[in-house]
Amino acid sequence: MSTLLQVQNLTKTYHDGVTEFVAIRQVDLSLQAGAFAALSGPSGCGKTTLLNIIGCIEVPDGGAVSFEGETVPFDKMTVLDKFRRENVELVFQEFNLGSDGL
Repeated sequence: MSTLLQVQNLTKTYHDGVTEFVAIRQVDLSLQAGAFAALSGPSGCGKTTLLNIIGCIEVPDGGAVSFEGETVPFDKMTVLDKFRRENVELVFQEFNLGSDGL
């Protein structure tokens, strides 16, 4: 099997003025095509942050993500938009479409 997704040395830190929170630090992950994987851990451990970066919703502070051998272009937003349109599909656990459900 070939490597579908490669995450190398991924880091993401959030700031709210004075406070700094490291959500993920130097994460490495490799998934083969056709594999099944699950993320588990306590609340606040970085699961959603990791998935948001892999899904091209958030930009990491450091590290790299590769999909089918192509490095995700986080540094070029117009190219990232095209990459996301052509390669990423997301199904959210909960959706926020407003109170009327539309």
